[in-house]
Amino acid sequence: KTQAVLVVCVSAASPLASSRALSLAEDAHGVLWERFGDMDLTTRKCARKAEQLPYRMVQFDIAESRLLAERYNLRSVPMFLIYYGGRLGYASHT
Repeated sequence: KTQAVLVVCVSAASPLASSRALSLAEDAHGVLWERFGDMDLTTRKCARKAEQLPYRMVQFDIAESRLLAERYNLRSVPMFLIYYGGRLGYASHT
């Protein structure tokens, strides 16, 4: 079984502060789904299920929990965190 890449979009409760990052994450998810989900572009149906994809994309609202903020010393949002093999490999503000 291949290890999945986990992409976390860390956002804030304020839609104004995070709307651009969330839109970017949604666009990236669509492109990745087309590529790895074997999507038929005419019907927009995928041959694979979400569990079969080599990546996971999640949104984490920093207002709900301070866990990631404290663990990685996050000072501002939005931010993208990318994990591979259970380790943080990339972190960036958008």
